[in-house]
Amino acid sequence: MEMVHVVSIEILCPPTAKTLMLALVKMLAHKYYWVNDNRMPKR
Repeated sequence: MEMVHVVSIEILCPPTAKTLMLALVKMLAHKYYWVNDNRMPKR
């Protein structure tokens, strides 16, 4: 689902593919970190 969205965006604007990938990685990393932070007990 997310991959399709990314592919469609890449097709729409190829020049910003690198920037898009960077933003996507940052977003995924932030989301993953947030999920892990929520799952882990606060110390």
